[in-house]
Parts: sequence; structure tokens; C-alpha cells
Amino acid sequence: MAFDFYEWTGGASEEEVAALTAQTKKRYYMWLLISLIPLIGQFTIGLAIFCYNNYAILRSRGRNDGNGLWRLLMMLWGLIIIPIIEVQACARIEALGNKVLGW
Repeated sequence: MAFDFYEWTGGASEEEVAALTAQTKKRYYMWLLISLIPLIGQFTIGLAIFCYNNYAILRSRGRNDGNGLWRLLMMLWGLIIIPIIEVQACARIEALGNKVLGW
């Protein structure tokens, strides 16, 4: 990967990383379940993808970025464009990303 995991986490301790991982996993499943609702899902699946990306990185301590096929299926459910916009917005706007992740 093109980043250092410990810089990405801001030098958080192992306990803090474990807490962030648990919180991110919970939020990922929450957004994924909400995304199963037709029409609403097209607007919330991007948030689930954002949580999945962060959860995969936290869980593997920066060695893996998740399953690309699963990410593609989620993007197809969200009609591709909307999830891309949401993920980019969450990644660029730190306050929004933290709110989505529940941090």
C-alpha cells in the first residue's frame, strides 16, 4: 500500500485500534442493513462501502484493502455513480467520514 498504517491511524495504540475496528465493523453492518431497503439503499450503500474500506484496512493492520468483488457488488447495488460520489465525499471531508464511521 502507498501509506504507512501507523501514520494513517495517527499513532494510535493497539487498544485504540481494536476499539476503532469494533466500532467500524458495527457501523459497516448498520449501513449495509439499511442499504438493503430498496431506493434508500442506493443512497446509503456508499456509506457502507466507506466503512468496509476502513474496516478491511484496520482489521488487517494495513496489509489488505478488502475484497474487490464484494466492493463491486455493493457498487452495482448502488448504481455505481452514487456510491463513488459518497465514498469520495467521506474520504475528503474528515468530519463527515468520522461521523459515518462513528468515531
